[in-house]
Amino acid sequence: MEYQQSDNISNIFTHAGIEIVGVPSRVEILISKYLNKFTEDINKRLDRYERRLCELQKKVNEMDITIMMLYTKNEIIEKLKEELQALEVKNETFIDEQIRIEKEQTKEENEFINKRLKENGSQIETNTTNIGCLNVMVEDIVKEIQTKNGNKEIVRGLVVEEIRKEYLLRAEKQIKHSKEFRDKTINNINIQDSIEIKRYDYKIIKGTQINKLEEWTSRKVGNIIFDSEIDNWDKDKSVFNQKIINKEHIIIIIEDTNGNKFGGYVNVKIDKVRDFIYDPNSFLFSLESNGRIDEMMKFDINDQQHAFYLCNSINGCLFGFGGGYEGDICVYKENNKTQSSCKQRSFSYKGITNALCGKQNPERFTPQRIIVIEMK
Repeated sequence: MEYQQSDNISNIFTHAGIEIVGVPSRVEILISKYLNKFTEDINKRLDRYERRLCELQKKVNEMDITIMMLYTKNEIIEKLKEELQALEVKNETFIDEQIRIEKEQTKEENEFINKRLKENGSQIETNTTNIGCLNVMVEDIVKEIQTKNGNKEIVRGLVVEEIRKEYLLRAEKQIKHSKEFRDKTINNINIQDSIEIKRYDYKIIKGTQINKLEEWTSRKVGNIIFDSEIDNWDKDKSVFNQKIINKEHIIIIIEDTNGNKFGGYVNVKIDKVRDFIYDPNSFLFSLESNGRIDEMMKFDINDQQHAFYLCNSINGCLFGFGGGYEGDICVYKENNKTQSSCKQRSFSYKGITNALCGKQNPERFTPQRIIVIEMK
């Protein structure tokens, strides 16, 4: 994936709304230089993110294979149990058949003896003794078979127990290995994303202020997608635009060097640069006013056609709320941040003066920190 830049410098100025007859070659060279550097930086970041996604996918696939191996081992155990049960049934059938055969043979012999007794009465006592002996022999055979069967049950139980222990031990090792692999993967991700941890740090706003923002927007506070303490917002290097472009339900909070904490909300998708965005649900707010206002205040929009303005990367300003020159809030990029200003004109301030930064254009304020939160 690559970011493509325009080769025609004049087209860039035309798209930016600046009409020119010609551009000096030195200006074109400088602009091309910065655009090439910007393009190279974007492509490097995209390549890095793609490699990281591939690595994560590979690790997920490896974990899936490990899980499948565990399922396969469970199936083997179940198969062994089924085979042992089938063997048990077979053994029982064999024993029953042996007893039946012995009984039939005994019955035939008894019938033969009785026949002989009728033919020769003198042999009655002897034959009777033989019958008793045969019965004892049959009982001994039955007992022996039952004893053998009992021994087989014991052996079968021991075998099953040993197999179960072996596979449980292997399964525990596999689970332990999988857990260690998962923990190692998560740890690596945490190390690689250590800079991202700050994106979920809401120390800039208090719990009561979060509750108020959620009440005003009817949404829940989500991720911090831009933080001036982490992300670059210098002229020609700012990543502010790429962090919020095509986002919606955006809260921007500004903390200035005088202890004011204020900002604005954009409800619609931010899909334009260097052009005003229409938003009937946009509003500004004051969370802390350095003692000027007793409570947190929300200021609804009057001029819905001029809700929000996103400056381009080469412009000195970063963004603005409200219409007119420099708007109700105009924040400049870091190397020009002391030029930021407020001017109450496009929102309803309920009769309160200096509601946001405590002063109005042409007086200036200096942003100390800016964060952008995506509401959910």
